Amino acid sequence: MIYEDKEDGFRFEYPAFLDLDDTCLTFHNPDDSNELALGIALASKDPGRFPGETEIINGMNWVKFSFPRGGGAGYAIYHNYEEASIEGTVQGTPAKPLSSGELQAMRQMVATFAFAPLSSRMDSKIAALKIGQKFGSVHVGHVVTRAMANGNRKKYWTNPLGEVDFAGPLTLTAHISDQRSMNSGPQWVIGAVDTIDCSKLPQIAYPIDCKKLPYLQIRLNNPDFVARQMKENAYPDDVPLTIVVDHLIEVYYPGGGFPSFSANLVKASRAR
Repeated sequence: MIYEDKEDGFRFEYPAFLDLDDTCLTFHNPDDSNELALGIALASKDPGRFPGETEIINGMNWVKFSFPRGGGAGYAIYHNYEEASIEGTVQGTPAKPLSSGELQAMRQMVATFAFAPLSSRMDSKIAALKIGQKFGSVHVGHVVTRAMANGNRKKYWTNPLGEVDFAGPLTLTAHISDQRSMNSGPQWVIGAVDTIDCSKLPQIAYPIDCKKLPYLQIRLNNPDFVARQMKENAYPDDVPLTIVVDHLIEVYYPGGGFPSFSANLVKASRAR
């Protein structure tokens, strides 16, 4: 089987006996509870957090490492300001050591792993955007490149591929709900976006996978206004609404899938 992530710019092959969870890029062997996980992270310098033996595989310097206490093992590489790791962890009770098939699977992923040309990656596509460029009803108002965002942990939970801020109104049919926890304040989000509205979301370089729409959420950045609207109109969480937002922001992180969405609510009304 071939896995290709065009946004982050890499591909590899893996044996078909593994079950893939592409929401977090993990692989499971149906015969046990062990997990093989591939991680991609941006870093300004080689983190060097995987001590082990260096081995040249398919022309690239991989570090082969193991966790003697937990029985895990894996490979890691630092290349062009990006760290990639393929880790096998022992899980379940009773725990079974990584099988020969799982170890061979990791080796196959490493041997076939390849980075795409920089020009095809999402960070390059974001950097090439022009202010005022139109995407449906919205246009590009501001661009934060990967280089600009690198290391800004106060604003980004990890170094992103870039951020694009859009100006103009966007109308969606969806739900609004408050996903606050016991220890947090209001956290209003838009979810359950209508499938037909997928094409309205700005598609930067590569289309958003509409099959994953149930996982899409848009965080609302004006919670006090949202709360007043929901209270005054008595909209239950499960009622579909016609929602107008502006100041849409898309932040792209490694790992593919959806960008992180946020916006300001302008108005909401019952969908017809």
